[in-house]
Amino acid sequence: MKKILEISVFAAVVICLSAFLLIGCQNNKNLVATVNGTDITEEQLQEQLNTNAVFKEVISSHIDDIATPDYKEITLKRLDEQCPADRDKAIKKLVETAYFLGMDNSISKDEAEKQIKQQLDDLDAYSGQYDNVKVNREIMNECFEKLSTTEEQYIKDSADSYIAMVNRQRMYNKFIEDENLVVDENNSDKVRNEFEQYLDEQLKKADIVYYNS
Repeated sequence: MKKILEISVFAAVVICLSAFLLIGCQNNKNLVATVNGTDITEEQLQEQLNTNAVFKEVISSHIDDIATPDYKEITLKRLDEQCPADRDKAIKKLVETAYFLGMDNSISKDEAEKQIKQQLDDLDAYSGQYDNVKVNREIMNECFEKLSTTEEQYIKDSADSYIAMVNRQRMYNKFIEDENLVVDENNSDKVRNEFEQYLDEQLKKADIVYYNS
């Protein structure tokens, strides 16, 4: 069950980390990048870095509850990847989110909000049965509090980023299929690295402009 929780925690991290990425800031032209016409502003970047710091702090404080000793090191490593404190790495995450949000055949915002709410409802439904799921719910609530947001606002704010996450998974699945790969626990990291290299190549083909700031 802890392994399942680890996966669900990182799914939640991906959603929540991006909750503030592509909203507001329409009049702020202090740009750090544009991706296929979508602006990424300095204000959005700072919000991203702040959110990263909150999630890293909260999840790290619960690490013994969400990962077995065998998975603790890899969990912390992936947490660093998902919650970069480095400015350039955070910009790269924002660029990826904007890129995936612009893909064709995306789910609607209404559907994204519905799926996010269902995930949170599932945490509530199983928190009474499994202690580690209860911890997952506590992590979410603590992050909401530290970010001064509500669950309802979080669902609305994270819809775009959830759509991007779904599209990223679609690309990953297609990559696996096209390369005729079978992924298991022995090669998952290797395949993930290969996919990241493939994604970097796709991003090079996109209309991305970076600005000095």
